[in-house]
Amino acid sequence: MSDATRDWCKVTCAYCNGSGHDRWDLMSPLSTCSACSGRGYHLIEAPYQRCAHCSGTGVHPHLRVTCTTCGGAGSVHVPAHAVVCPQCSGTGRQPKNELDLNCTKCGGVGLVVLEPAPEEAV
Repeated sequence: MSDATRDWCKVTCAYCNGSGHDRWDLMSPLSTCSACSGRGYHLIEAPYQRCAHCSGTGVHPHLRVTCTTCGGAGSVHVPAHAVVCPQCSGTGRQPKNELDLNCTKCGGVGLVVLEPAPEEAV
């Protein structure tokens, strides 16, 4: 499907809360947001939902960097017919991992698209 036929939505940048400025004011209060490049929003393909890995904050859990799943947007595209990830149970985080790494099955989204079962030979 080409970009022209996709439905894109403007979503407020979760990392900077739409301000377009550095969330942590590390460099300067005038520094631009590293996630949205100062725009204050992201374009996300519809349908979308809140990022499971960062719970929609745009910040990687326990760190001051952008979420590795949503890139700071706080939202991710959800493919049609997606189901809850069987490996992480929808949390987006690798089970039994204290570092809160992305789930290796769903990539941190919390949902997966199951491949249709191959048709049996008749």
